[in-house]
Amino acid sequence: MSVHTHFLSIGDTRLPIEYRVESLRTGRSFEHWRVDTMQNGVLLNQSTIVLHRLEAGPEHAVSPRSASSPEGLVDITSDPPEDSPAFIRAGLEIRRDRQWEPGDQGMPYQDAWFRCVEELPAGMDVAVLAWCTDLEFALTVDLPFRDRILTRAGASLEHTIHFHRPFDATQWWVFEQESPVLSHGRGLVTGRAFTERGELFATVIQHTMLRLDLGDQSDG
Repeated sequence: MSVHTHFLSIGDTRLPIEYRVESLRTGRSFEHWRVDTMQNGVLLNQSTIVLHRLEAGPEHAVSPRSASSPEGLVDITSDPPEDSPAFIRAGLEIRRDRQWEPGDQGMPYQDAWFRCVEELPAGMDVAVLAWCTDLEFALTVDLPFRDRILTRAGASLEHTIHFHRPFDATQWWVFEQESPVLSHGRGLVTGRAFTERGELFATVIQHTMLRLDLGDQSDG
């Protein structure tokens, strides 16, 4: 299964949202769907969803770089970023693992453990993952400039998730994030989601708009 979403307009969480679903193709192994999200006649985002019947076969996957357990890590659930309202983390528990620090070499990165602390209806695990992977994704991009930013404006442009295997969002899972590039106000972030047993169950890619004002300081 994979979900490819393009964010086109800003919506209002206080108003009703309409979802228009269209079947594009149904085959023996794959189904393709399009979902348009509308509000007051405005197209907020457009998604293409690809469903695939699970098949048996050989497997391989990368291993996680993070700690094998969230126990003892700092709980950041109630300490969201300044521009991230606390209510969007309701029902979740989040613990910080590794994070890029000034002086580190290579691309900026950050890892965090998640779990949903409420029971979920069947099939809602994928929706929880989609929500969680967007919470701090863009915040990975500006880590090298975090202590020099005067003003910051950002928005998700595209969000793509490839699901590799079933998972349980009420159990601990770790999301490893890294940003290979920030250029001309646009950043790219990639992420991998692993179960506590180290099984890779999703890969995520986001294209984000990010406008940073560092004053007259050099960006190094």
